[in-house]
Amino acid sequence: TPPALPDPTPVSDEGQEWRETFLVAATRLINQRGYRGASVEDISAALNVTKGSFYHHHEDKDALVVECFQRTFAVTRRAQLAALALAAPSLKGDGWTAVSAATAALVEYQLSDHGPLLRASSMGALPIEIRHEMSDGYARGSNRFAGMIADGIADGSVRAVDPLVAAHMINSMLNAAASLQAWAPGVTRED
Repeated sequence: TPPALPDPTPVSDEGQEWRETFLVAATRLINQRGYRGASVEDISAALNVTKGSFYHHHEDKDALVVECFQRTFAVTRRAQLAALALAAPSLKGDGWTAVSAATAALVEYQLSDHGPLLRASSMGALPIEIRHEMSDGYARGSNRFAGMIADGIADGSVRAVDPLVAAHMINSMLNAAASLQAWAPGVTRED
């Protein structure tokens, strides 16, 4: 029996549940319409809050997008670390178990009520100084995947490939999974 998938869902601090709702709505709009197409008015309307309420919680749209990216990085990191724990040698795990558990959990997350993750394409419209910081966040996630792949190559569970190229392919697949329901209408988390 395959092990249960890790649950990378963020845990909100007491009284901060609204923040997760805000980030999910903003992420969905930004993924659908792009950074420039998702206005503060649209995000506020999706949450049924005033524009003033938006600015009460966020300095500007860039600050909100940075928070959406940070949430994406945190979810990815949680899935990866949980998958590594599942694949620990003491549990007779291997690199393939870690890679497949992390990617399956993240695709499932993309289709959950808490998903999707913010698409990497949103970086292109950010101011350059913010873009570099967000690019570094994506690179850290890729490097963790590359490490899992390298571990799998070492233990024989993964064919010898370039770990960084394979990690970028995984990230691209996860990024595309945000649109999975548009490509395969009716697809469920279990599918």
